[in-house]
Amino acid sequence: MRPNEQSRSYLHSLDGWRAIAVVAVLLDHARPFGSLTVQHHLQRNGAEGVWLFFAISGFLICSRMLDEEWAYGRASLRNFYIRRAFRILPAALTYLLVIAFLGVLHIIPFDLSSWMAAVFFYRNYWHYFFGATAASWFTGHFWSLSVEEHFYLLLPSVVIFFPRFRRQILLCLTGVSLGWLAFFLLVPSAKILPFFWEQRTEFCIGGLLIPAIFAMSLRSASTKKTAVRYLSPWVLCVIVLFVTFYDHEGSAPYLLRIVLAKAIFNPLLLLSTVLHPQHVVTRLLETAPLKFVGRISYSLYLWQTLFLTRTFEYPGAIHLLQRSTTVGLVCTFACAITSYYLIEMPLIRVGRRLLVVRKELSPAERPGLDV
Repeated sequence: MRPNEQSRSYLHSLDGWRAIAVVAVLLDHARPFGSLTVQHHLQRNGAEGVWLFFAISGFLICSRMLDEEWAYGRASLRNFYIRRAFRILPAALTYLLVIAFLGVLHIIPFDLSSWMAAVFFYRNYWHYFFGATAASWFTGHFWSLSVEEHFYLLLPSVVIFFPRFRRQILLCLTGVSLGWLAFFLLVPSAKILPFFWEQRTEFCIGGLLIPAIFAMSLRSASTKKTAVRYLSPWVLCVIVLFVTFYDHEGSAPYLLRIVLAKAIFNPLLLLSTVLHPQHVVTRLLETAPLKFVGRISYSLYLWQTLFLTRTFEYPGAIHLLQRSTTVGLVCTFACAITSYYLIEMPLIRVGRRLLVVRKELSPAERPGLDV
């Protein structure tokens, strides 16, 4: 079976979901509302936005690799890392250099060890062992980028080097991750989760592996037909909203169920709109404002911690900006747009010029899609 041609060029609704994910993070960090119940739920769900980013990345990266394999016979490891490096590193390193520069000028507090953890993408473990301080806040959001980088090391190896067993391997790894999490949440003697346990790669990588497994499953015509028939965007929207807004404070078994729900239903919601491009939910996600915010969402995510926090008090010009949510949001968007057009897009184009040019297979040579 030949994959849908649109899947090789554009996946409907993903920019819209990126926009929703980053807005959830912005609301969490900007805290523009008071303490009313609904507002409280709205502004504490930044983590839900990150899990949505995980679902997008897991599904999109795996889908792209499988499309490349179908077109060329094998996905290119070199091309994969060139694309990822020129997509992720320029904007991230620019932000980190600005943070270091502001720290040297004593405009913001600066912690070298947490900064180095962000540079080398082990920030999610630094956070776990050292906690949160004013100096570490400005690189704290690199925990999710670290998890994604670890996923980028894992997925290509499985897809390229174990083509016959890749889905089974990913299922096993997901089971190990969730089982490990269940052990630490449910076994009383395993009381080592005081801070930021949910940011460790082994606990949350299921949020990336599960959508990757879904992407593999959709290569089967029968599975895709079943998914189109039964995955309703409206029903999944209701389920995800319930999981998001229901009180998350509870026992360890309840926390485990919440993690499972986020890891499973977020990618299912994503799939429902990808598979129903004419659905009203998909059309809403495809509106111009959401698509624009989605395109700059990576830079928005990078820059928002510089301007949007009231967690720590410290002297300096940046803190004065943070006293106004409106000014902080304006500065965040200004930096993000600048980063997108002057750093992200030009370096992505440079990366594309470095890709190895390959000849597509003829239709007779292309592999089947059952993975």
